[in-house]
Amino acid sequence: MRLLPLLLAAACLAAQAAFGQTQQDYQAQAIAKHPELKNPTSPLSKAVAAEVAKRRKANSAFFTAADWQVRLADELALAIPPDYKLVDRSFMSNGLHKIILIDPADATRARLLLLGKSFHEDTKRILELHVAIYDDAKAARMAAQNKKPNPPDLAHLDHRVAYYIRSPDTGEEFMRLHRPGSTISDDRTAVLKPGTDK
Repeated sequence: MRLLPLLLAAACLAAQAAFGQTQQDYQAQAIAKHPELKNPTSPLSKAVAAEVAKRRKANSAFFTAADWQVRLADELALAIPPDYKLVDRSFMSNGLHKIILIDPADATRARLLLLGKSFHEDTKRILELHVAIYDDAKAARMAAQNKKPNPPDLAHLDHRVAYYIRSPDTGEEFMRLHRPGSTISDDRTAVLKPGTDK
């Protein structure tokens, strides 16, 4: 199975002549850091392919660096929100409640805030929006099946990494970040403002 878009793979071949198997190692590092690269149609993969084509057309010296794949993926990931899978959707009186699944590698503060900002841009017409964000498929399905369990089964909360809220009263947007012991501070709430990281 092809792991990177065709243009990125073609650029790898040109560099492999100079760096041998090292290029494959760096390609694996880029994929490990950014799992979305496994999917050629993900936003990050498309952005990488487009940038590779642009820089190769300009005969950029960027590709002379052995670790260019990692550096390029890191650079573009700072501006592109994580890919996600919709697990469940339900309607509320003023809007929507969603449960989504992301890759565990994307469960960092910076990546989650990018995701929150993408909700702002993509769902402007929805008055109220709640999004529960999970990094484990089983936990996400459990959350979808047990919205009001009796007695409550809260095991799925171990994998709820964030919760996005758009208030119907004020229009303010919040991203509550979860998971103690990780790179994310437990229950730290970020007020999302377009164009900032806070």
